[in-house]
Amino acid sequence: LLDGYRKTVGVAGTHGKTTTSSMITSVFMESMFDFSAILGGNMKRLGSAYTIGKTNDVCVFESCEYKESFLHFRSDVSVVLNIAEDHMEYFKTLENLEASFRKFAGMSTKCVIYNGDDKNTIDSITGIEGKKMISFGKTSGCDYVAKNIDFVNGAWTATMKVTITNNKGETRDSTMTRIYTNAGVTYGSIADFVSEDKTVLMVSEKKTALDVVYSRLGN
Repeated sequence: LLDGYRKTVGVAGTHGKTTTSSMITSVFMESMFDFSAILGGNMKRLGSAYTIGKTNDVCVFESCEYKESFLHFRSDVSVVLNIAEDHMEYFKTLENLEASFRKFAGMSTKCVIYNGDDKNTIDSITGIEGKKMISFGKTSGCDYVAKNIDFVNGAWTATMKVTITNNKGETRDSTMTRIYTNAGVTYGSIADFVSEDKTVLMVSEKKTALDVVYSRLGN
């Protein structure tokens, strides 16, 4: 089913697969990039649980661990959201479940994106080599850290701290702020809100950050 696509993104985890794969789908829709998606439930914005693109470039799909079905699909970028005891009539033990997720992540051809706050997930991916490993979470040790999550005037806001490593192995932290509306999984940026004549309040510790945003909006 997926072998015809040049790049695939498989979203796995005990909880949040449909939500996360829908969010990724929404980002692709905003980018105007041609893609396909196979979700675990109907997405309001699509009016369906899937969309088929005009090209075979990218496919985002929900990858379920039930009876290890996710081991039968090729995933170039593998996302592991979390691991909790589920489908235990099949896996029997948490160790078996983690081992299955380890196989899933190990099959990724390019990158594994995982929840750095979830102990079971960390246990399952520790030691995997030969691919890029990217963590996300709310603790400072993750590569992508969400902070200042708040719900203000009908919209979610969050500050994302990203640790960037250059080709010399040097690291630096970069911070960006995004706005998420409460209409399903609709995703919006600061520019989207400004273009619709909506007021956006920005607070930053550094004036240079505000200057960058102002400059980009002006362009």
